[in-house]
Amino acid sequence: MTGHDSPAVGRQSDDGDQAFDLWLKRGLRKMFGSVIGEPIPEALLCLVQSLQDGAVVPERKSGGSDGGEGENV
Repeated sequence: MTGHDSPAVGRQSDDGDQAFDLWLKRGLRKMFGSVIGEPIPEALLCLVQSLQDGAVVPERKSGGSDGGEGENV
């Protein structure tokens, strides 16, 4: 067996992945945790429900803008 094939190498990688996942979760909660307590907008709930029911959502027409002004999201 070479040094690259040892089980310790895989274990270190798993530990690093777990550490990164924990760091990411904590960071996201710190930045966006307050959003979790906010109610979901009714329009979004209707959209999700229509998608679950198999409705086809029409494509948005491009008005030549880069996607922001005057459009409801």
